[in-house]
Formats: sequence, C-alpha cells, structure tokens
Amino acid sequence: MSKRGENIYLRKDGRYEGRCRIVDDSGQVRFIYIYGKKYRDVRIRLSQIRNEQTEKRERYGDGRFRSWANHYLQDVLRPQVKETTYATYQSMMQTRLIPEFGMLKLEEISDALVNRFYSRMLESGLSASTARATVRLLRAALKDACRKGYAAQTPECDCPRSPAAQPRVLTMAEQDALTRTALREDGLFCMIGLYAGLRVGEICALRWQDWEAECATLCVRGTVNRLPGRGLAIGTPKSETSARRVPVPHLLACLLNRARCDGHADQFIVGGQRSPIDPRTLQRRLDRLCALSGLQGVHMHTLRHSYATRMLEAGTDVKTLSALMGHSSVRITMERYCHTDQERMNSAARRFDQYLSEKMSRQ
Repeated sequence: MSKRGENIYLRKDGRYEGRCRIVDDSGQVRFIYIYGKKYRDVRIRLSQIRNEQTEKRERYGDGRFRSWANHYLQDVLRPQVKETTYATYQSMMQTRLIPEFGMLKLEEISDALVNRFYSRMLESGLSASTARATVRLLRAALKDACRKGYAAQTPECDCPRSPAAQPRVLTMAEQDALTRTALREDGLFCMIGLYAGLRVGEICALRWQDWEAECATLCVRGTVNRLPGRGLAIGTPKSETSARRVPVPHLLACLLNRARCDGHADQFIVGGQRSPIDPRTLQRRLDRLCALSGLQGVHMHTLRHSYATRMLEAGTDVKTLSALMGHSSVRITMERYCHTDQERMNSAARRFDQYLSEKMSRQ
C-alpha cells in the first residue's frame, strides 16, 4: 500500500507506478513517471530523483523556511491582501509557523511533520478553524516556493472539517424584547445591526454623511478594524460588494433622523466622536442590553444573522438579500444565512399539504 506522500500506486497490470514532480532546465514544472515490478525499486528511484532535484535546486536565502516565510509575507501576500488580512497572516506566521518550521529547510517539511503540528495545535486548545487556517497559510507559502522552483512538493495534511455550528438567530419574541430595550437605553448601534444588517466594523465606521435621510438609506463606505500594535484603523469595506447602499425600515429611519440633529457630517453616528468607537466596546454594550432583556449568547453578528432571517421570512429573494448583506456571491448568503429550523419545515409541510388538497379537490 502506498504511504502518504510517496505517490506510488499498484497498477492493474501488477506493476507499481510512481509519480514525481520536477522542475526542468527551462524552469517549467512537470511530472515524470517511474514503473517497476517491486514497490521498493520504485520508491528508491523516486528518492534518487528527488535528491537530484534538491542538489540542483536554487535556494532562497539560506534555504530555510524562515527566510522564505518572510519573503512570502512581504513580497507576495502584502501587495495582494488588505492590511487587516495581512496582519492576521503575519501573526500566524510569527507566532506559530516560524517557531515550528523556521529552522527547517523547505524540503524537510513533510506530511508527517505538518500532521503532527496540526494535532498539537488542536491539543493546545486552538480551534479547528484556526488550526486549519494556519495549515492553509503554510501550504500556500510552500506551494508558491514549489512554483518558483525552491521546493519539491507541497505537504499534505489531514484537516477534517467539523460540522458547522448553527448560528444564533433571535426569535421574534427575543428580537422584540431587545428592540424595546435598545429604544429605552439609547442602543442605536443595536438597532442598526438588527434592522440594517451591517457588520460591527461597518457600524463603527458610519458617519452622518453616510446617512441619506431623503431616501432612508445608509451608505457603507468603510469598516473599523484593530491592527496589532497600531490600534483602530478605518479601511475599505471587506470586499467590493461590501460597499453598498442599504435602505432601512421606517423605525430605524426615525431613530437616525432624531439623532442626526446633534451630529455634524464628519462625526461618527455611533458615539458621535471624532474617532471611531472600538468594535469590542459595542459588544460590551450589547451584552448589557441583552442582560436587561433576559437574553444570552447574543453577539453583534447575531444581529446580522437575525436581520437576514427576518428578510427571508418577509419574502425577500436571495439575490436581493445578498446585495443588501454585501456578499460577493449568492452562495455565501445561502450557506451562512438561509437557516432552516423545525418550525419553518413544519410551515412548509403545511403549505405543501394545502397545495395538494386544493389540487386534488379540483380533480
């Protein structure tokens, strides 16, 4: 049986076939195939070819992962991603990947090493999603090294995806209770989350110039993020489609118009300061509102989930909802926000039963 990473398989004709990735003299990456009657013979030949490739392969820096990782961060990733995304990648690289693999040569990073590293991350209490993201960054860096001829292959890792947890969505009774509390306790930020579906960073970045009172529309032009070592920063929205105009219901429009009397165009809607409010501060304020409302397990993103769910219940089509949420594709909206609970399944079954009854009565 082929060991993981060796790429050796038993053919139907009884011979063993091995596959090896090489970089030819022109710099092109291609595969060569080795055949033999014995598994051991094929494995030895593949090992010889890989060793030959290693000997003639050009090195980047000192040939160790640490040198390549710093180059990959600065010269490859940084020009391609937003500053907040880059800060996340940089943190992963500096706190987890470089301490683990930094002194190893690129060709020494094997499947076994990566799988053990992944297991240790989980054992240390790191979430499965964070551990998978760390391994993805490692493999992306090594894949780029392979493409440019500095490494022979990209290691594999068994990272099974755990079933996604159902997001918390407020029931109508819970939403009504939170709404009444927000109205009583000056929770305008909460109302924007519940009735406009904005992300917490987008709420923090809203200025009064983003409120178009004549058409009851909020314009999303930026988002607030916390950068490591730099504090809060206002950046562009999450994606191109995240920059959008969101019409709001009458209840929220009235609240914004009343609050607008005291606000200047360049002031922030939430807090009214000259600098944005910290998204973590809004979460703490939401915790207080939820405590007063008798609710538990509610986060700022719960408000966005609930907004999407109410819009679907009101009959909004998924394409329109996707645009309102600022998603880059309808698929994201379907996967993240089109939740089905038992009550809605029962309701659908009743409508189906009524439809059948009407059809049969006409026969």
